[in-house]
Amino acid sequence: MSKIDIETVMDDVQGYFESNIQTIIDAINTEKGDSLVPDFIPDSYFLYHGADLSATPPYGIFHIQYLEPQADIEENQIVNSLRYNIVLTTFISNTLNDNNDYRIGLRYSRVLYEIYKKLSEKLTQTELMGQEIAIIPDSETNFTCVTLTFKVAVTY
Repeated sequence: MSKIDIETVMDDVQGYFESNIQTIIDAINTEKGDSLVPDFIPDSYFLYHGADLSATPPYGIFHIQYLEPQADIEENQIVNSLRYNIVLTTFISNTLNDNNDYRIGLRYSRVLYEIYKKLSEKLTQTELMGQEIAIIPDSETNFTCVTLTFKVAVTY
């Protein structure tokens, strides 16, 4: 078995997101009896080194993943672990459907939460330490941002 490190975790998160988001979107749209959340576009997922977007991708909805490192050495233990915040953000253009942009944001908060629940089952060799979801309409950028932040500890 290969050693688990943060690079492996990031790859696992991205792979899981890309291969499962459409199924989750379809299930939520079916449950609600509409197609408010559009289909996932595979090229709309981006891995960033930080939260800074230098250029807005050309999609009405796009997704980024990045890290916020928090290095901790646990006292009285031989084992060292590095703790990270992994952030998944979905950006929804406020021009998609003026009447439903916020509702799409609410739905994406559920999509991201469902992904988190499944990841917590999949990432068994890491410690998931909670999650937080925020929906932030941003009139400056004309996007609604739906952000899922979860903490992960990787022991080396």
